[in-house]
Amino acid sequence: MQSISNMDYTVLLISDSYLKSANCMYEVLEVMRDRNYRDKIFPAVIDSGIYSPITRAKYVKHWQGEFRELENELKGINMQNMGKLNEDLKRRQDISSNIAEFLDVVSDMNNPNIEDVCVRIEEKLGQEGFLGNRNM
Repeated sequence: MQSISNMDYTVLLISDSYLKSANCMYEVLEVMRDRNYRDKIFPAVIDSGIYSPITRAKYVKHWQGEFRELENELKGINMQNMGKLNEDLKRRQDISSNIAEFLDVVSDMNNPNIEDVCVRIEEKLGQEGFLGNRNM
């Protein structure tokens, strides 16, 4: 996952499950480390609810809740018994701090209808020169 920020281009399938997955959102955080990440992502929006500010706010609340729930569960656990739980807590904090910006960027982009995603991905990759000399 940490090497995802080194990729030339990343196709993201944006769905409710994707936006609620800690692993998927960790990948998003890795992509966002690149200052020019907006130019390196192709979000294929499956759940068009993200175009609504109310829905975007619900995802922020979801991740704030995930952070608080884990934080509460960690209370009373001795530090030597934590394993990687502190890293999981920090990751949830990072996600809750950045998901609004990510959703704003994705919702502002000109995303295709899901029926046209394969065609649009191929077009975009061709424009960016990632498909070589393939005829389109």
